[in-house]
This record gives sequence, C-alpha cells and structure tokens, in this order.
Amino acid sequence: MPHFRLWPGLPMLLLVFVLPGRPMAQTLSLARDRQATAAIVQTFDYLYAYRTVQADSTLRTLAPKWSNYPGYLLVDALIDYWRYMPISLYGQEYNRYKATVGKAAQLAEKMLERNPTDYEATFFCMMAYTILARQASEDGDNLKAVGYAKDAFKHLKSGFDLQARNPDFYFSTGLYKYYRIRYPEDHQIYKPFLSFFPGGDKAEGLHNLELAAEKGLYTKTEATMFLAFINLRYEHKPERGLAYANQLVRRYPSNPAFRVLLSEALLLNNKLEDVPTHAGYAVRFPSPLVKAGAEAMLGWYHERQGDRAKAAALYQDALKRVEHVSKQADNVKSICLAGQARLAAYQGKRHIAKQLYRDVLDFTNHAVLRDEARRYLRRLDDEGNRVKRKEYLKNQANASTP
Repeated sequence: MPHFRLWPGLPMLLLVFVLPGRPMAQTLSLARDRQATAAIVQTFDYLYAYRTVQADSTLRTLAPKWSNYPGYLLVDALIDYWRYMPISLYGQEYNRYKATVGKAAQLAEKMLERNPTDYEATFFCMMAYTILARQASEDGDNLKAVGYAKDAFKHLKSGFDLQARNPDFYFSTGLYKYYRIRYPEDHQIYKPFLSFFPGGDKAEGLHNLELAAEKGLYTKTEATMFLAFINLRYEHKPERGLAYANQLVRRYPSNPAFRVLLSEALLLNNKLEDVPTHAGYAVRFPSPLVKAGAEAMLGWYHERQGDRAKAAALYQDALKRVEHVSKQADNVKSICLAGQARLAAYQGKRHIAKQLYRDVLDFTNHAVLRDEARRYLRRLDDEGNRVKRKEYLKNQANASTP
C-alpha cells in the first residue's frame, strides 16, 4: 500500500518485541538477553539522533550471536534506510537492504512454523512485510505492494488483541485504522484492492495514535511523528501538528528530518521567524532528500517574505536534487511545484501556473496543497466559462442583427 512510504522505519516499535515483558516461546530471543536489549535501545536512540555511524557500530557488537536473527536483520536494514535516505538512489546498498529485509521475513516465517504462537516472530513478519510493501510501492510495483501489505496485515491482527495489555500496540493499530479509511479517500483507484482488508475508523485511529504518544513506552516518537504528519497534511489542524513537531525537535534536536518537519509546521502556522534556523540547520546535511526538503522550506519562507527570485532558485534546486527519487520525495516535489505555480501566477503566467498545479495534484498527498491547487484550477475554469459565455452571447447577438 503506497502510504507506507511515510514510515521512516518503525524503529521504536521493534523495541516492543526485543525488550523484556512479553510472553515468549522458549526459543532464541533478544528479549531475554539484557546486554543485547540495552544495545538495541542505544542503537535506536542514535538513529533518532541521526547518528547512523554510532548506531551501526553499536549494533555490530551483537553480530557474533545475533547476525542471523530476524530482529537483528531488521534493525540493520533500518540503519541503512536512515543512513542513505533515500536509499533507492544507491543501487548496491538498496539491493542489499531489500535482501536483508527479505531474509528477515523468511527467518521469521520459519520461527512461526516451529511455533505458531511465537509473538516475537509474528511481529518480525509484520515488520518485514510492511517494509517490503513500502519499497515495492516506491519501485512502482503496486500489485506486489498490495500483496506484501496483505501479508503484513495477517500478522498485524495479533496486535488488535494486545493493545489493552501493552499501549505500544496502539501505534500499529492506530495507523492501520486511520490509513485504511484515509488512503482510499485520496486514491480512489485503490479502493478495489483495499476491499480485501477489514474496515477502519479515522477518529479511532487518531485516538489510538494519541494513546501511543502519551502512554507508549517505545513507540512514543513514531506516534508523535505520525500525529504531526496527519494533523499538518491531512486533518487541517496545523496548530496540533506544530505541537507534535516541536516535541520531536526538543527530544532529538540533531535530527535534520525533524527540523524540516518543524519548518513545514511553522510555515503552515504563519510563524516564519524560526524557519531559517531549522531549515538552515537541515540544509547542511548530505542526504538529497533531507537537503531538498530544507531547500523547499527555505524557498517557501523566502516566497512568503517577498523574495520571489530567491524562492524560485531554491524550489528549482530542490526539485533537481530529488529528480530521480520516486514516492519518498512526493511531499518535497509537491511543495516546490505549488510554490512555482504561485510564482507563475504572480507574474500573470496562468497557463504555466495551471500546468504546475496539475502536476501538484499528480504528486501530492498533502491536503493543504491539494486544496490550493483545486481552488486555482476551479477559478480558472470559472473564468474561462464566463469568457466563453460572454463570447457566445456576443455571437448570438451578432447573428440576430439584420
């Protein structure tokens, strides 16, 4: 399912299954190895702080015992996902990443063959198939993405029964319930595929995410991040989105992706003063996706400040930087294209603005930008119809004149 591209890796959700406190089958399990679980906790803390080198070196201390274990393999893949963001631009690393996740899925399935009630293996299957679904979507193979998503959901259902006992499960169930309704609302073409999945509930999904952000021990950061995304880009609640984005940056100020998200939240709340600080911090990072996101926010900032030449240059730089990045860059592309459309409209270049706004609709999942594009296109259509009507009446009047 294409919305999986929003998920930068679910790292803390893994901790639900690698830390003590859950009933496990008597097989090899990270949950019973205190030294290993401490290393995993530290690894994820480094990941959120965007310190991928330290995250990798910490994980490698577990390799002698755990390198052929699905949990280890998934964490290894997630480190690469953050390190190379977007990893799809790096052919060799991308192939290794997908192979690592695929191997984790195979090993977890074998664990389930030995013990069908192994909750740890069930989760690792769900995690692996979720990642494979996202990557298939980003590769443009939507049928394969839906197939992987069905596999993931088969294992996700276990979490529905466990959330009352463990509030971290509110995260995965909340995401499912929200996006099961939201995605087909925005992408009608996928409705037939999604008929194979049980129904959802957006309000309940949001409530579950809020419970995870409030009570979750290990999913707090992921839930907070999704609440920021959803409130900013889907629910038209920028104030709430800003509050969640601020929480992320306070917890992990060195993460440039969180700084870009906060910049977007500030812009949507018309609070421009701190945008150059946060976007300026993120633009220094080498990741094409992060740098392009920061350039898009700086372009939006300079446009709002009236420096249209500077804004145009930044939008163009950002688009060029993610030219070969697929769905992961859709939000960046749509922000830049909407900015270019506004700049064209300022200059009276309506035909250019019209085409750019049509391109926005092709890319965006951002409700604010989609509504902006539709309003502009509808206004042009209304003006065109009035001109046609006026011309028609003029021709009728001329025809009736003797």
